[in-house]
Amino acid sequence: MGNVIYVGKAKLLHRRVKSYFVKAARTNKDMQMFLRKITHVEYRITPSELDALMLEYQLIKQYKPWFNSQLKPDKQRPYLRLDNGLPYATLSVAQNKQTDGAVYYDFFTDEEDVKSAIRLLGRVWGTPQCGLASFKNTNHTCLYHSMGQCTAPCQNKADTNAYAAAIKEIKQFLKGQPVTTFNTLAAQMANNAESLN
Repeated sequence: MGNVIYVGKAKLLHRRVKSYFVKAARTNKDMQMFLRKITHVEYRITPSELDALMLEYQLIKQYKPWFNSQLKPDKQRPYLRLDNGLPYATLSVAQNKQTDGAVYYDFFTDEEDVKSAIRLLGRVWGTPQCGLASFKNTNHTCLYHSMGQCTAPCQNKADTNAYAAAIKEIKQFLKGQPVTTFNTLAAQMANNAESLN
């Protein structure tokens, strides 16, 4: 890999690349400069959206491509905010980084990316995907809990130790470190595939 000028992700690579060459993009001054500097395109296939999100983050962190910040709108990039409040930590979208004890992750391109990450993390670790900034007792259990994709801390149904362990693994994952949950999921997938389940 040479001098990396941009890192991106896409479900359909040909559609993403094609979008850079439509007339509207070609008339954009920054896009013209971007297109002139391209000499080589490299791609990697990932098994899931979550893997793509993390690979994008790791490559941006490693190479710090100039165009990743320059080709964005003038608005500030959003953060994934992990609030370590007790008894349950929360994941939410934040527009500004504050000194409030929370951990902020800034490798997202827009608010939809952050929301997508919250959904994906919730599906793996059972953290809430509903966007609640705090957990207050509710009168009903949400659809995510009914589907087994949320441990329902809003109803105090989540085991605090297990929830804390999940948050610890999420932090490790967002740092690019290996997590044991993936080994467990891989084993479950292998068993289900063998049983044709």
